[in-house]
Amino acid sequence: MTSIKDNELSYLNQIVCRINSLSKYISDRGLVINDVEDPKEIFAKVSDIKRLLGNNNNNLSFIACLFAKKYLLETAKHVFDYDVAEKHQGAKGLDIDIFPNTPEKRIIGEIKTTTPYHIEKNDLGASQRDSFRKDFKKLNSTDAAHKYFFVTDKNTYEIILKKYKKELDDDVEIVLLPT
Repeated sequence: MTSIKDNELSYLNQIVCRINSLSKYISDRGLVINDVEDPKEIFAKVSDIKRLLGNNNNNLSFIACLFAKKYLLETAKHVFDYDVAEKHQGAKGLDIDIFPNTPEKRIIGEIKTTTPYHIEKNDLGASQRDSFRKDFKKLNSTDAAHKYFFVTDKNTYEIILKKYKKELDDDVEIVLLPT
């Protein structure tokens, strides 16, 4: 893969700073909760963790976008070295949309960092299923030369292949990241 772009590196540095802040917090204050019946103490610890990590779902999604970029640069023809930090995590639209004005070369993708809610039942939870189906609809209804559905969890990948692949058009490739 080509070098990481400046914006990508900046985003990664922010994530590392947040993790280091959490590490320092744990080192200085610890995470031991002394009274399980004291919701105030528990809430304070959980709130501090949330504040220190920021939106961890966005952090995971960003890193997954870097994995997808690496995969595309290594496997897809006509992919240029793009900056995944240009699209804000959580923004509307496709997670990956390369060559948006040329459908004959367009590459699109959706990325899920989901861990199955019903792992014991070998299935997604209801909200997860709804979210996946929205992404399936975007991929199926968008004109593009190459379509990808990326996941980062092996159990999710296996569930998609077993139970949901039929909901995706044949031209959508399902990829487990990192590869």
